[in-house]
Amino acid sequence: MEDNPYTRLLETMRGEAKEQLPTSYRLGKVVNVNPLKVSTSGIILSGDDLLINGGIARRTEALSMSELSGNLTGTFHGDTGNLAVSGGSMSATAGIEGSLAEGDTVLLISLEDNQKFIVLCKVVSL
Repeated sequence: MEDNPYTRLLETMRGEAKEQLPTSYRLGKVVNVNPLKVSTSGIILSGDDLLINGGIARRTEALSMSELSGNLTGTFHGDTGNLAVSGGSMSATAGIEGSLAEGDTVLLISLEDNQKFIVLCKVVSL
């Protein structure tokens, strides 16, 4: 019995598509937060090995307000920050801690043949 040519074509296309899948997902464990180090598949990733979702990374946020009047009172918390009031306008920057802690599990996506990884998000068990 002869091979069905459509079956062979489909098998060829499936094989080609598998080879072109550019990414793979994996879980990692945060070993250190600052500087960020993540363990996955028996290796420790750090520095140039990693890119991180800006929403979970330590970052600086900026805020500005205008047309202010009256007295400014309050308490400023955090290890970094800057507050300026001038001519009825206020601007501020503050260091925002990231949401990762040592021992957290993160979802990674690999790039460049597993040479660089993106930390997409923190994952938890329900």
